[in-house]
Amino acid sequence: MKLVAVYNDWRSADQETRFIVNTPVAAVYDVLAGKRLPLRQHLGRPSAYVTVPRGLGRMLALLPYDVTAVTAKAARSQVQAGEAVELSGTMTASAAPMDDHPAEMTVFGPDGQPVRDANRHMMLDGKPVRVPTYLDLPSGEYRMVVRDCVTRLAGSCTVKVTASPAAAKLPPEAPFGWPSWQKKRIDVGPAELERLLRDLASLYAAEDTDATFAYSVYVMERDRGRHRIGQFLAQANWNENLPALKRMLARGERIVLVGEDVGLDPANGAPSVPLTTPTALAALSQLAKESKLSAVHGLPNVLVMQVGKGWLVLDRSSPDRQGGVGPTRLNAWMNDWRAAMKAAGLLPGGEPDTQRLVPAPPDMKLQDWFTAARM
Repeated sequence: MKLVAVYNDWRSADQETRFIVNTPVAAVYDVLAGKRLPLRQHLGRPSAYVTVPRGLGRMLALLPYDVTAVTAKAARSQVQAGEAVELSGTMTASAAPMDDHPAEMTVFGPDGQPVRDANRHMMLDGKPVRVPTYLDLPSGEYRMVVRDCVTRLAGSCTVKVTASPAAAKLPPEAPFGWPSWQKKRIDVGPAELERLLRDLASLYAAEDTDATFAYSVYVMERDRGRHRIGQFLAQANWNENLPALKRMLARGERIVLVGEDVGLDPANGAPSVPLTTPTALAALSQLAKESKLSAVHGLPNVLVMQVGKGWLVLDRSSPDRQGGVGPTRLNAWMNDWRAAMKAAGLLPGGEPDTQRLVPAPPDMKLQDWFTAARM
């Protein structure tokens, strides 16, 4: 098997490319899309067409054989919690398969949900892979699925896990993990919400290297990073904390929220933090009804809510989509964005250019406006 990677520059349009293969192949797959590409003949050699979107890449797998089936087999059909499962995967092919054909293994519990931390990468070579089980793993039938990384064909087997007597002696489990793993919403109180919003505003106003790093790169240990702050903002109950938001504005503070800061993807309205139900836009919609709501001439993606001396600046642009192209593109976009916001006096410490404010339509729905830009 051979892999061919293709990248299309973000400055180009979508490109349809024809690949001419100089070696015998039985099948060509677009690995990222999980699709088999039709093989054609060009000048007596096999070829295939693939479309590469702007700023993205494609990975093609050239197979000298045609995979027709994948089989998963466990050495034992029943284990006790705490014991390891020996799992192997094989495939049926039109010619002798290679030993380094990759696959991924996923385990589904008795409730039908994936078992966290049980996934593995393996080869479809018949050699067993050890899959440990926790002592406190719930008893029941576990389905182990082995899926070919190239063709996406899969095979599965079932292993029964019985309870371990040693599980009763385990100490209580300490809470650990990502915020999105929590079974209930993280309690972000008024004081913490105010701190998060101030940190975010100062991040947008700063121009030093550390601020650029915190703006564009996710590091869980950096509390001031934009994405780390966004995790907690997405968990916060903004409706309950709306009075604290009003108090900040009444004191004359400047709040800046851009794109995913409200917990939603501006392109489609989907949560930007997994397993959350963000409430920011609902609270901001209520705030908009009680404030002076204005658009900004020359900045079509920006709305301003004035409450007393305070300003809340909401920008529906999506920094994350700029960062998906690469850090250079994101930094360039960030510099242009900051310059435009400073020119309008909208960042903390700036003097707003009130001549550029235009009253927003009285029937404007914030949710519809936020997802209308498709930035």
